[in-house]
Amino acid sequence: MAIRVLRAILNWAIKEGYTDRNPASGLELGADGTRDVVLSSLSEYQKLFGALDRLEAHLQISPDQADAIRLLAFTGARLNEIAALKWGQVDLARSMLCLPRHAHKTGKKTGKGKEIALSAVALELIARRTPGKTEEYVFPSSRGNHAHISLGSKLWARIRAEGGLPEGVTNHALRHSLGTLMASQRAQGLEIMAVLGHTQLSTTLRYIHVAQDARVALAERHTAGLAAALEGKVPGEVVSFPGRKAAG
Repeated sequence: MAIRVLRAILNWAIKEGYTDRNPASGLELGADGTRDVVLSSLSEYQKLFGALDRLEAHLQISPDQADAIRLLAFTGARLNEIAALKWGQVDLARSMLCLPRHAHKTGKKTGKGKEIALSAVALELIARRTPGKTEEYVFPSSRGNHAHISLGSKLWARIRAEGGLPEGVTNHALRHSLGTLMASQRAQGLEIMAVLGHTQLSTTLRYIHVAQDARVALAERHTAGLAAALEGKVPGEVVSFPGRKAAG
């Protein structure tokens, strides 16, 4: 993506007479990398939660880290919206996380805060923690309350290995996973927008398209036998039931 931007800048510079060549024009570029890996079934979520339970029990992941990942899975929030969450942003009475505009990705663009709804399980994950002061982190680092937890790549490599999860499952994949799961369960676009905090419907449509493709593939797989029979590849057999009269 950076090279494409550079190439566009240099093309503009040629038109304006600032240069007579574009060294980026001859480069062959593949498609931009996208984070398409998701937990596509409830069984994969079970693998994730099972891995967190076992790693936590064997002290290979802290309870703070485990609960933060569980909360990411249940809310579809972005990493720092949970990792850097402060107690002053938690409204247990309303089952909401209330983030000021500086605490979420689109806040600078919209100038608005963001509310993240908490399901009963997500609410319990926070409610069982010891409340702190307004500016203290809900998930503090082991180094002290002046820093929040880290959920880095080494930690996720351990989680994937323990749970047998696909390569590429990370914090952000949990956000995509929830959107895809909602779409596969026929949630409407506006409902997914509300849960994930999207500001544009076009962002949400990707989940709906992925879910539609998955449903098409599922239908194709489970009707393959019917298609073969229709084409005469599988011989049919008519079974007579005694005591039945043919229609007149």
